[in-house]
Amino acid sequence: MVPATLSERLAPMIVLFGLIAFLVATLVVLNIKKDKSYQWTSVCIMAMWFVITTAILFSAGTKRSAKSSTGVVGWLQLQFFISFVVLPWRLRVVIAISCLAAVAHSLEGGLLWVLNNDESSTHSNNDMLARQVAANSLLFLGAILLGVLVFLFSDRKQRRSFVESKKSHTISFQLQKEYREQERLLLSVLPKHIADEMIHDLGSDATGGQFRKIYMSRHENVSILFADIVGFTAISSSVTAAELVKILNQLFASFDDLAHKYHQQRIKILGDCYYCVCGALDLRKDHGVLSIHMGMSMVDAIRAVRERTHKDVNMRVGIHTGPVLGGVLGQRQWQYDVLGKEVTCANHMESGGVPGRVHISETTKALLNGEFELEPGNGFARDDYLKLANMQTYLIKSIIKPYPLGTLDEHLDENRKTGQENDERISLNSEEECNVSQNQHLREALLDRKRSTEAMKLMNYYTTWFHDKEAEARYRARSERFSGASMGALCVVLLLVVCAKFAVLPRTLVAILTFLVAELILATMAYISSIYMLQKRNAHIPQFLVTFGCYVETNKIVRMLWATSAVTLLVAADASTVAQCTSDKGRHTTNSNHTNDTLPHLLCPNPTYFVNVCYLILLSISSLVHIEHIAKFVAVLLSTTFYVVLYHIVFGDLFDQYDIRVFGAADTFVPTKTRMTVQLISAAIALLILNKKMEEISRHLFLWKEESEKQAKRVADLRHRNEALVYNILPGHVARDFVGRDKHSTELYSNAYDEAAVMFAACPNFIDFYSESAVNNEGLECLRFLNEIISDYDELLKKPQFQSVTKIKTVGPTYMAASGMAGDDGKSKPKTIQTLWKHLDDLVQFGLSMKEVMAKINEQSFNNFILRIGINHGPIIAGVIGVGKPHYDIWGNTVNVASRMESTGMADRIQVVEETKEILEEFGYYFTKRGHVKVKGKGELMTYFIDGQDKNLVKEPKPVPDKTASSTSVSSTTQESFQTNLDEAFTPDMISVNIQPMPSEEKEQDSQSLCDQPQQRKQQTPLMDVLRGDAV
Repeated sequence: MVPATLSERLAPMIVLFGLIAFLVATLVVLNIKKDKSYQWTSVCIMAMWFVITTAILFSAGTKRSAKSSTGVVGWLQLQFFISFVVLPWRLRVVIAISCLAAVAHSLEGGLLWVLNNDESSTHSNNDMLARQVAANSLLFLGAILLGVLVFLFSDRKQRRSFVESKKSHTISFQLQKEYREQERLLLSVLPKHIADEMIHDLGSDATGGQFRKIYMSRHENVSILFADIVGFTAISSSVTAAELVKILNQLFASFDDLAHKYHQQRIKILGDCYYCVCGALDLRKDHGVLSIHMGMSMVDAIRAVRERTHKDVNMRVGIHTGPVLGGVLGQRQWQYDVLGKEVTCANHMESGGVPGRVHISETTKALLNGEFELEPGNGFARDDYLKLANMQTYLIKSIIKPYPLGTLDEHLDENRKTGQENDERISLNSEEECNVSQNQHLREALLDRKRSTEAMKLMNYYTTWFHDKEAEARYRARSERFSGASMGALCVVLLLVVCAKFAVLPRTLVAILTFLVAELILATMAYISSIYMLQKRNAHIPQFLVTFGCYVETNKIVRMLWATSAVTLLVAADASTVAQCTSDKGRHTTNSNHTNDTLPHLLCPNPTYFVNVCYLILLSISSLVHIEHIAKFVAVLLSTTFYVVLYHIVFGDLFDQYDIRVFGAADTFVPTKTRMTVQLISAAIALLILNKKMEEISRHLFLWKEESEKQAKRVADLRHRNEALVYNILPGHVARDFVGRDKHSTELYSNAYDEAAVMFAACPNFIDFYSESAVNNEGLECLRFLNEIISDYDELLKKPQFQSVTKIKTVGPTYMAASGMAGDDGKSKPKTIQTLWKHLDDLVQFGLSMKEVMAKINEQSFNNFILRIGINHGPIIAGVIGVGKPHYDIWGNTVNVASRMESTGMADRIQVVEETKEILEEFGYYFTKRGHVKVKGKGELMTYFIDGQDKNLVKEPKPVPDKTASSTSVSSTTQESFQTNLDEAFTPDMISVNIQPMPSEEKEQDSQSLCDQPQQRKQQTPLMDVLRGDAV
């Protein structure tokens, strides 16, 4: 009965749809949770695949399908194709299960054919079974090949996107780590407000109208502390250089710790002088009290050194309070400095102080409120500057209120200790936590790409086009690398379609010719589409084909028309075969028992294959990766409509006769043409949804790729900016070695250079220009002019001919540079004098250029600044003292003599010693002999002034002399001069060059005895290890 038959047929469908609905609901719940649900999501997808595949195979085994195994061929093609898109398996696994399902369908069809046909079946029936199995296999093969093609396209895109995203995020994390290091380095030498302003202005035109922008501000109430080690010569003369540097580093490191405790800002280290300020960056009214506590603690620290070394060494501390100008001068080698007459006064408070005592001025005393016991200092009796200024000074006798009493830290002391303990605990675990968090954040960032909510907001829901027209234009202008392969897939599909039809349908000459022409045209189109990629590997392709192929692939409209033409040709070639079939209406009775007698005369015994091949053609349209979703939508919609009209209306009688012939008139519950039309429309809808989803994924990958490229650009820009900041603090060759070290490492950067050159250039009459009055903004405008002078010097270093010259530092209007250090990579030594000392020639040219700059400044500003330059050559030691607050400097006898060449020189002249003059003569320089000049600590030296350079005077290249025999003595001399240099070069008095001329020789301590007396030393440490190992 019909009702029973209907119930029997609907029951399995209800069970099937119920099971699928349960799996879909589970997937939705897992997707909403997004909490470690990837494995369960995969299980649900695979379970759904098995349920649907089993249902299809079960449908093939029903009573109706037993008479014809072609009813589910289209469904299986769609199932195989979708499997490669949605199943979370590897390619070989998906291929294996698809092949197993195809084989199972063939075996099932063959078995049912045998079971449902009696012994009277003719040989033609068995032949038809073989033909159907062959045709099915060809269609299955086509669906699997298209699935593999789409899988490879999608997999390659996603892997490339994954790699790019991973690389981008990895670089980003790396950069963040570098940025933290570089920021720590930057903030260790510059105040945060100045560092932030410099970072903001980096790369922009930071000019303040006529002048460059100056990072300088006035601080009205600041305490300045100068501390100098007294008797340091006694230590330097009795220990090796390595031990000396070790003592200095330990001492200065302890001073830095004290500075942090007492809220001091370290300014500079000059030889054995340490000076800092309080109240400039952290505005607080107790800065005077804190500075005195700092000085008292420094005296206690040096007392420990005296007890350990058994040497008469002490600390002389001077403190003064007043307004200062604090900031950075120049464009390179930034160092925070404080300048002004109050700084000079503080310097003289130190020089007029008493060893082992803290010497304070009247203005500092006014800030006290009974925290210390004082006694008269009588500084005017020891320092002429204090006497001329008629300054009352005091010495700290004892501490009445121990720290933190009497300071703002009094009520914060406990919290501060707890905070320090937490900071130490955090710092110890920071590196491990950074590595773990980096991997965790990288995983989260990559998994977060699956959340398409944000990306969907950028696209139209129906068309998937980007709302941003520029982004849409960039997406359409892209070229797919495998577009030629997807066009080639159309050729393969046409071949499989024709072979499958010829296996079960009539073969006519017209059909064969149509196939050959269409195949040839499609092959040509596929080749032209592949030229865009083949041209990179094959240079023998004709140029006109290359031009046309590139035009097809790069022009979006032409590319769309090209793909549409190929699809139209494929559909037309396929549809042309149905015209060869005619209806057999009237030939047969409705009795199916007569079918076997009339089968040889039928033109189209199984018209269902007309529809089965439609699935494969629709799948081939979906595999076109180089056309967008809307074009595929139109192509699938038009193709499906065309096939429905063609097979359901125009040639519908073929399927009616097929139903009568195979199933009989009484068994046509749902006509074959109706059933297959519904199936084809359902498959088309599924493909439209799948194509839209694939287009969304493709556009997501495009967005991720663009984001990765933007992030890579941001990373490059930020890295360039960070490196520029670091290289403005340390020389490039030093920064590359110093940055990246463990911040807890005690190893210091150092290098010994046997052939280096040092230059000092000063503007000694800047004091005549400098004044602190309301007219020039309390001295700020004067320093603005000095900033222009120093910045012009720095600009010279950007020229290629001065790449061997390195700026060391500036102290007021004194500019220090050196050459022969940058780019030392251990290459073979030069063979000639000219090659070895080419950097000395560059340094002299740099000095001559500085003279030209000064002359130009004088001409434009109507001033009369003078420039006094001294140059010397020889061995030096360069290194970074301090890990937390690095200070790069150079030491050695070469530095000391260069400083004396400048201080004893004459206006607008470059003074050198005789040994330097002999080398420069090799480069064509000519000189004026000045004669013997008395140099402090060196006796009388023969000096010369450089007059100019004449290329005609350049001498023939001379070989570099062999210094093997004298290497020991050179090393010893350099080590001794290094110790001497700590006492002589850049003495504390030189800080007063900010507002007054260089100190006279009478005010300097005599260190001649240190250079002349024989030194009894232990086994010497190699120069390269002077600042390494335990030198902290």
